[in-house]
Amino acid sequence: RKSQVGSSSMPSKMNPITSENICSLARLIRGFLTPQIEGSILWHERDLTNSALERFTIPYTCILSDYIAVKLSEVLENLWIDKKRMLQNILSDPMSMSESVVYALTSKGVPRSEAHELVRKASMHSRSPDDFPRNIIEFAGNKITDRELAYALDPKNFIGASKVICSRTLKRNARMMRDLDKMGEVLVS
Repeated sequence: RKSQVGSSSMPSKMNPITSENICSLARLIRGFLTPQIEGSILWHERDLTNSALERFTIPYTCILSDYIAVKLSEVLENLWIDKKRMLQNILSDPMSMSESVVYALTSKGVPRSEAHELVRKASMHSRSPDDFPRNIIEFAGNKITDRELAYALDPKNFIGASKVICSRTLKRNARMMRDLDKMGEVLVS
């Protein structure tokens, strides 16, 4: 939001106030679980010892859950993703791809513990992002080629089935939302 004041220590930052509020309310709802569990011991011989807690926790759980759903919907509708910045961030630090370097080494027959130690040592000796690939080549010797390392350091090579999974999830959620809208129309009429 344009009018939102940034973090007290970092004026350039926008605090995720609504998301923080959602998390806080979710904790509160989870906190209602303990009294409900304690009240459930009376399931076979009902008395009024859990009546007050039920009159409080059940309605507030419903009200707060509804509020969370509305606010989460607003967060998701207004979510802004800077794809270029995300790519810049991941490309700016090759060490974020260290797991794929370990995998590249193990796929060439290097024992996992040795590959892990080699990548750990290369990262510990790196003072800048450019040092990491050079250190891998230096410490690995002939265990990995420049080309194999370049492949392992390119995050675009490790997207896997994420596009298919995201597409499938979005379609399923859209279908669920249409079904919920239909149910709402039936309940209102």
